[in-house]
Amino acid sequence: DNGRLDKFPVFSGILPTRHKQLVLSRSNSLLDSPEPERRHLTIVKQDNETFGFDIQTYKMHTCIYKVHEDSPSHHAGLKMGDILANINGVDTKDYSHNQLVDLIKSSGNCLRVETVNGEVMKRNELEARLQILKQNLYEKRMELR
Repeated sequence: DNGRLDKFPVFSGILPTRHKQLVLSRSNSLLDSPEPERRHLTIVKQDNETFGFDIQTYKMHTCIYKVHEDSPSHHAGLKMGDILANINGVDTKDYSHNQLVDLIKSSGNCLRVETVNGEVMKRNELEARLQILKQNLYEKRMELR
């Protein structure tokens, strides 16, 4: 019963059902939190060159797919896997891929980006999924008893 689930310690990896949504909401809120994994970069290019990175947009976010070697983005410290949270002061959360490309192109020679470390976000999402799977496994075991 749910009363028994509350007695399990958190470090066991078993979470009561009511905590599932909390875990999911935490994993999806990394972009909204002021974590130290956020970085603010300014990328400056010449008229005859590109910023030197490619992006890929997924359902929830847009990430840096490739940073070209010896490009302005490479020198500014942009990393493959970084997630774009903000471009020139604009929150990128609800922007489509094409809208982001247009926003980047309209930047002229100076692009200000705020990024979130993609590896940390991926790890947090995987940890949250693992907790949910452990909870589901525990519930199935309890059903079989």
